[in-house]
Amino acid sequence: MDVWDGWTNLINYALNGHAKRFLYSLSKVEKLAQYQCRVGLYIAAHFGHSDLASQLTSKKSPTSVDPGEAVGMHPAREWCHEHANHVEMGKAPVHIAAQIGNLNILRIFVANNIR
Repeated sequence: MDVWDGWTNLINYALNGHAKRFLYSLSKVEKLAQYQCRVGLYIAAHFGHSDLASQLTSKKSPTSVDPGEAVGMHPAREWCHEHANHVEMGKAPVHIAAQIGNLNILRIFVANNIR
């Protein structure tokens, strides 16, 4: 799998459900870290990693993201509207959890008050 430069560990931590390592590996740039959290939550919703999903949706966490918000485009590419019509960009983690049938993840999203 080809990933953005410097994202290999972050993606692997998300794929394996390592919440603490994932959070430790986030970018120091706030906008990029928020995007990374949305990507991590999407992966957690798909693979059923409840610990990672809990950490990323907790209102107590500074990295809290809304599972009802679509992942969207990488912040460095927001200026480019050429690829804005990709179907997967409009899906949110809650859509993926419902589509895959991850009831535990959906319960976490509801417990953490999705918007």
